Amino acid sequence: MKLTKKILNAARIHNGSNVCTEGGGRVFIYYTPQDQGRGGCGAFWCVCGVGALKTDPGGAWYTRGQKQFQVFPRHGQGYAAVKSAVLTEAMEWARKAYRIESWERSPLGDWQDSRVMERLRDKLLVRKR
Repeated sequence: MKLTKKILNAARIHNGSNVCTEGGGRVFIYYTPQDQGRGGCGAFWCVCGVGALKTDPGGAWYTRGQKQFQVFPRHGQGYAAVKSAVLTEAMEWARKAYRIESWERSPLGDWQDSRVMERLRDKLLVRKR
């Protein structure tokens, strides 16, 4: 059986932080698109710590202590290619900083340590059997 949004919602898991916490993880990666509004910001991938864990404690105030990897396409580069390359950079940084061997995308769209996803599948799908 596959882990789905419906199963996560039934278990009251509604975001990447909940997925990470329930699976026993410490960090996860999510994407924020650019905001065109008055206080807008550029698109970025964020390595986010769960709870009080700050992945970039010395960072700028507006990052809230979370390590951000900005997505800035240069002339002649496609947005999708740059977005993918920056995700790889964020994953590599978190792999070194938090000893994460491999990543897996959750049904909610964020990226989790594959061990977190395995533990979450074991926990939630056993209930369904």
